[in-house]
Amino acid sequence: MDEALQYESADDESMLYREVIDEEGDVLLRSGIREFLVSSKVLALASSYFDTMFRSEFSEGCAMRNSAVPLSIKLSDDDPEALAVLLHTIHFSRKRRYLELQLDTQFNIAVLSDKYDCVRALYSDSQRWLMSASAAKHCISSLWKLTAVAYLMYHPVLFAKQTSQLVQVLRADDLDGALQSVRVTLLDRMISDVERTMNDLRKDSRRFNIQQKACINCGKLKPLPTKKCHKCDEIEFYALYCDPGSRICGEKIVQPNSYPE
Repeated sequence: MDEALQYESADDESMLYREVIDEEGDVLLRSGIREFLVSSKVLALASSYFDTMFRSEFSEGCAMRNSAVPLSIKLSDDDPEALAVLLHTIHFSRKRRYLELQLDTQFNIAVLSDKYDCVRALYSDSQRWLMSASAAKHCISSLWKLTAVAYLMYHPVLFAKQTSQLVQVLRADDLDGALQSVRVTLLDRMISDVERTMNDLRKDSRRFNIQQKACINCGKLKPLPTKKCHKCDEIEFYALYCDPGSRICGEKIVQPNSYPE
């Protein structure tokens, strides 16, 4: 990131570190002892939250248009490092390409992206960060965080990958770790969304046919044109649908009780 500039705060006697992300910026976002000079136009384009804030009918918008100095906004609850990465990313800072983010930072960025409704603006970068993190081996608490990041940043393929790994390694007593790794309200949201999707799939599973079928005897997955299972010589197969009854976990599948013909 750009070298920080130290200066005396006008509000108190503490020392702040200013990071100039946009040299022509008109907004100062403060988190902790760090302050970021950014563009209100970029913020408004990337985030519906800031777009609403800067409209003329709100005090921040009026203050910004009637002042010759950048508008200062305190974001006391936000993680400074995550906020810095988020702002550099939506401003297309060249240095964002060289960021190697720890999982905790990715999680905090995902929380802020959800809070300020700017997930789309970080979609490509967050996918790259998450794919890099997913390549390593993780403990269960880290898997919970990876799952939460994939959920908040709308990466369905990576979300499926992480939940599949959790299903394979999760034990009942590991649920306490979920509450420590991700926030209770976030976990509730994930569960509610998954349950709602499952209910939708149950209503019309025909729309979610998977382009594979499974041997009725050994469960081996085969492409749709296959007429015979070479593993056990079985010729009968059953269709797979993207619903809980046909969930695939590694090479093991559970045969559903019944499916529509």
